[in-house]
Amino acid sequence: MRGAASAGSAARKNTRQIPAYRAEFLRPLPSQILRPLYAALDRRRGLRARFTSYVSASKALRLYAEHMAIWNEGVDESMQRHGADAIDKTDDAQCQTFLAAVGLSTLERRHMRETAIEAAKLQLELVARELAGL
Repeated sequence: MRGAASAGSAARKNTRQIPAYRAEFLRPLPSQILRPLYAALDRRRGLRARFTSYVSASKALRLYAEHMAIWNEGVDESMQRHGADAIDKTDDAQCQTFLAAVGLSTLERRHMRETAIEAAKLQLELVARELAGL
């Protein structure tokens, strides 16, 4: 029984886990990015397989970031249509009206996705450093 527990802990040591606080930031990303990212972090895999996963994750992240930039332009245009420049940011009533018109959930999604992209870039940098050291 004790041997099985030590084998399980040895397997966990070989798998690099993303800390829970970072994994929460990565949650909005699609699986096309997350699966290869987690595979690149897995120390049980060979160098070539990890590098292939790293390349796949970075390509998928780049495409996702490009698509998000287009979507963000649409959000910016929507904000301009609703008069983002004319709003007095110290007036709560104007701010609430503006957020209702634009959609608070749209701005929250935008922020969550931008944060997720930056967190994934940081994880990919860590993987690149680790792979360069092997």
